Amino acid sequence: MSGPMLFSLAQPSATLWNVMANSTDDGDILVDLTSDPDGQDASFYMIALNKTGGSQYEYGDDDDKPPRYLHMANSSEGVAEVPGLPVYSEFDAVVYRVVNSHDIYSSELFSVQTAEGGEYVFS
Repeated sequence: MSGPMLFSLAQPSATLWNVMANSTDDGDILVDLTSDPDGQDASFYMIALNKTGGSQYEYGDDDDKPPRYLHMANSSEGVAEVPGLPVYSEFDAVVYRVVNSHDIYSSELFSVQTAEGGEYVFS
């Protein structure tokens, strides 16, 4: 991957931004975007999840790091649904707000866990 990394471009939100997230019975994560204090300026959101624990890591043949997931959400959504995550897994997550001027702002880091049941969608 060339170019700067997402987290290095992001700056903390000017106002403290704590994100609420829950998991559904089928293993999806619901992220409440209405908690963004400056959300009226958002073009779209990106939700970054880094797997930290839970079920066994699904490493590729040449990858020795836990999986990372990136989900884009429309700024008009009040709640973003992140599907297709491994069941019974823990993630550290950050929501990034991208504004019309292409500036990127980040939420506070938060943790979330998928439900024990559910369905894993291979992509």
